[in-house]
Amino acid sequence: METKILRQASHKAETSLQINLAIVDSKVENYQEFLRGVKRDTEVILLDRFRDGIEQIAKIAASRHSLNSIQIVAHGASASVEIGSTQLNIHNIETYASQLQQWGKALNESGSILLYGCNIAAGESG
Repeated sequence: METKILRQASHKAETSLQINLAIVDSKVENYQEFLRGVKRDTEVILLDRFRDGIEQIAKIAASRHSLNSIQIVAHGASASVEIGSTQLNIHNIETYASQLQQWGKALNESGSILLYGCNIAAGESG
């Protein structure tokens, strides 16, 4: 499965337009429900569940600039998130430092990375 753009926001010359990116892991059940609530200023991309999701997002982020947010919808567990075929957690986060920095470079000064998944923030480590 290739990475797909499901819906792309219309880009206007206005500098006040807030641009967001929603990354959705294709293995999340009923992800279509999430898509119904996505705002018009948000580009939505569906990840390939069989490939490294962290790397997929890094490649997507490399071509984006001044994003207000990167919203990631994926499976989660206490202090970890499963993105594509990869689990990101407190034990392996350093391994992905360069890819995660690429994500950050796509954001504007006040931009945020938002994780949506069950139990990601659960427990003391979360």
